[in-house]
Amino acid sequence: MLVTIEMQMAANRIFVAFCLAALVVSGANASSLIAYLSAPGQTSSIIAGVQTETFNDPSLLSGVLTYDSPIGVYTALGPNYLSQTVTRIPVVAADQYGGADGSDYMYVGIRESGDASSVDVVFSQQVDYFGFWWSAGDPENTITIYDHGKLVAQFTTSEIIDLLDNLSGEVIALNGDTYSSSSYYGNPNPAYLGKDSSETFGYVSLVASGFTFDEVVFGNIGPSGFENDNNSIHVGPLNIPADYGSFVKISNLAFTDPVPEPATGGLAGAIIGLGLIAGRKKIFR
Repeated sequence: MLVTIEMQMAANRIFVAFCLAALVVSGANASSLIAYLSAPGQTSSIIAGVQTETFNDPSLLSGVLTYDSPIGVYTALGPNYLSQTVTRIPVVAADQYGGADGSDYMYVGIRESGDASSVDVVFSQQVDYFGFWWSAGDPENTITIYDHGKLVAQFTTSEIIDLLDNLSGEVIALNGDTYSSSSYYGNPNPAYLGKDSSETFGYVSLVASGFTFDEVVFGNIGPSGFENDNNSIHVGPLNIPADYGSFVKISNLAFTDPVPEPATGGLAGAIIGLGLIAGRKKIFR
């Protein structure tokens, strides 16, 4: 059968239209990084299949600069914001300010000389999810997200304070359930129930879609502390809200730079290639 250049170009136009439609669908599923708050009183991740660091290794209480955790490597960064030489990742026993279920916990800030006011965590693998129990919360705590050394986004806990401090006095979960904002204030653990009632306690989840990341840095932009526990990671996409409707959406985090969309590159290349083929002035048999 003799195939003319007109027939070839018509076929190419059909395929190009298909590719463009696929690009539109890909754009609709663009990358996102969303912060969620669990229901009041939850101190650990409800995501199935997570790996978790609990800070209950006794060596952490004695003071270490680096720690090889089940989820990755923790490193104290220095100097701290008082320009002191950093000597340890601050981990302490449970008290009114933190320690999920009475366990040890990490804080990022300065209670003693040498405490780190920022701690880096390089995960053992690419992850789609990072969660942490945020205790004795204040608006000066930050989580900065990286992928292969590139800054992706930053989350500041002031967004949670703003979410809870609204005129209605309640927040609404993805499934429509409502929670009283006041139920996030005060330590929920039995040994310290209701203590530190002026500060917030809640489990925070950062969920990536369309990309993965491999590092976070806990930071504190003032003289307060960033108390946290039960750091969890998950590998693989998550079905939210279908599987986790009890989450309360905090915000879509803004990317510092556009996150690459791997799926679109191949389609764009195919379109370019087809354009080159269509431009050839020859007849094919």
